[in-house]
Amino acid sequence: MTKDEYLKELKHYLKRLSPKDRENAVAYFTEYFTDAGENIEAVMAELGTPKEAARELVQGLLTEKTAEKRQISLSSAILLAITAVFLLPVSAPVLFFGLLAVFTAVFLVFSLLLGGIFLDIAILTQGVTMVFDSLFIISHSLAGTAILAGSGFFYLGAGILFGMAVIWVCRLLSKGLLHTVQKLTAQRSVLK
Repeated sequence: MTKDEYLKELKHYLKRLSPKDRENAVAYFTEYFTDAGENIEAVMAELGTPKEAARELVQGLLTEKTAEKRQISLSSAILLAITAVFLLPVSAPVLFFGLLAVFTAVFLVFSLLLGGIFLDIAILTQGVTMVFDSLFIISHSLAGTAILAGSGFFYLGAGILFGMAVIWVCRLLSKGLLHTVQKLTAQRSVLK
């Protein structure tokens, strides 16, 4: 294989690089061959096949760019830490009251749901009580029994519907909470 064939094949394997990086790499290898003079075969043996040389070069560039990004992220982290220290007197009360507001909202929602569950239990209990009471007055008044039993069944139906609504709201809130937690954990893992 001649020097020109080697460089042509090397260009082919470096096509994934940016044009600037590709030109720099080809210029480096061309200069390397020029410096070798008559020992082109020895240089080719040292570099390996064009595919191997391209793979080594791409890995080197990747390592170099990763190190640059780490250095930038380290300086960003230091800057963020310094900013956090200076903003602590302002951000601590804001964070405290923000957490307090979230806790209050969660407590309020939990209290409303618990109140809804107890109200549903009361409605169902009232309905069952009215149906059973209607059985005890059947001998006194048939119309009163019908009204009381009808009211009891109405309460039972309303209690079942209200219970379904409470369950639906609980599911909706739990899905929303789960979605929020998943978003927060996904953002936290992206930031790492």
